[in-house]
Amino acid sequence: MKTIWENGRFLTMKAGIYSPLLNGALVSENGNILWLGESADCPDFPDAQIVDLQQAWVTPGFVDCHTHLVFGSERSKEFEMRLQGKTYAEIAAAGGGIVSTVNATRTLDEATLYAQALNRLQRLAEDGVTTIDR
Repeated sequence: MKTIWENGRFLTMKAGIYSPLLNGALVSENGNILWLGESADCPDFPDAQIVDLQQAWVTPGFVDCHTHLVFGSERSKEFEMRLQGKTYAEIAAAGGGIVSTVNATRTLDEATLYAQALNRLQRLAEDGVTTIDR
């Protein structure tokens, strides 16, 4: 079944730059986009379901091209140390660095790591990330 998503604001690409479409419509069927353009130019599909977007924005999904979903500990304290001018060697000497993450990850069982990774993945999806790379 076709769906017409109307009365929306769409972020599109034209000539390689983002271009807003402020009074747009999108026609989809079975997860595929059939048409996108100004609402006034939307083709007629008499049997289509109509969805009023109420001027909501529709944007492309974000791609996280360098994701680490599986890890045993976070390193936010190290970020603060870097902001204070500490070197990586000083952070490592204080017990931080990648070795600390590897050691923490090895202490956790697979079920715990899986649950944590799934939670991180769900949060990314909530923020609009549709694709990740490892």
